[in-house]
Amino acid sequence: MLVWLGWALAALLTVIVMIAVRNQFDEPLDAKTQAWLKLQLQTVPPEQNGFYYLYGFSAAKGNPAIAGKAWLDQLQTARNEIKYKPLINCPEKDGPCLTHVLEHSVAYRQRLAENEILLDRYRTLLAYSQFDEVLGSIDTNAPNSSVGYTANLYRAQIALDYAAGNTVANQHLLSNLRFWIMALKGSRATLMAMVATAQVKRTLRLIDDLQLENPDTLRPIRKELRTLMAELLRIDTRALIAQTQRSEFYKMGPGWEKESVHLGVFSLFYQANATRNTLRPYFEFPRAVSVKPCKPVDVVFNPINPVGRILICEVTRYDIQKCLVKIENIQRTAGRLNNALQEQH
Repeated sequence: MLVWLGWALAALLTVIVMIAVRNQFDEPLDAKTQAWLKLQLQTVPPEQNGFYYLYGFSAAKGNPAIAGKAWLDQLQTARNEIKYKPLINCPEKDGPCLTHVLEHSVAYRQRLAENEILLDRYRTLLAYSQFDEVLGSIDTNAPNSSVGYTANLYRAQIALDYAAGNTVANQHLLSNLRFWIMALKGSRATLMAMVATAQVKRTLRLIDDLQLENPDTLRPIRKELRTLMAELLRIDTRALIAQTQRSEFYKMGPGWEKESVHLGVFSLFYQANATRNTLRPYFEFPRAVSVKPCKPVDVVFNPINPVGRILICEVTRYDIQKCLVKIENIQRTAGRLNNALQEQH
């Protein structure tokens, strides 16, 4: 019995070794995959690019733009971040809404006073006139949470200023909407596009609230608002999603396995080029191939690149159509608000 068990184990080990050896003979990258793995050139000089400031927004010390560039150059996520206390968001909407802010004005004013450093940075961020996302590794492309928190605070300040009759709120509202539309247009990766979309959505919601509560408050900036709405409506959503998809694929270039997947010993059963050649059509938009449900049997009984097949199943599971719908939704809101502002003329 032990002899047979020994022979069975030896046979199994031989098969495993043969599979590992076979997977060392990877296929070459095809021409289109190679083209997609080339870095897209930046269009904005680093010192003028608001993305670096956004990326380093929460740096505890120094210039956020310098910190952001250093972090990205070193493929790092945020380090030594400023601490902050989260807000209690509007229970019925995504982020502070007008009624909620006014009903909790004391709490919001306290948070505003406690976070003047972040608010000052946010005002500096909004002053940037150019934005072009810089791609890093798959683990370093997320703007940190303090940006979204401060954006919520900034909109709360706008709401409080409107309630107090402070006309400076008009320019603050315009600068906030202008920046995030610019950030959406300058997004390269999906996450940045979704962050910008969320911020545009929340700003449009505040505009909608103001429009319903007292339309006259927006009358002095009606023309500028309509210009921004038109700019948002001109965004080619399908082209933007196609760009973000290509960027997501670029981040799966050399180093992706080491930085994000950590294959370890399983790299013996992985073919990097074959995986990328197979993945690339999935990242075209519209997709060049249909996504088929992944079945364990497809991996278990196919010894060629089994680890790559598992990764392909995981990566292609996300439905990019959801992102397209979110952007199209804010465009519909912008169209409705644009019409409402026009009717006031």
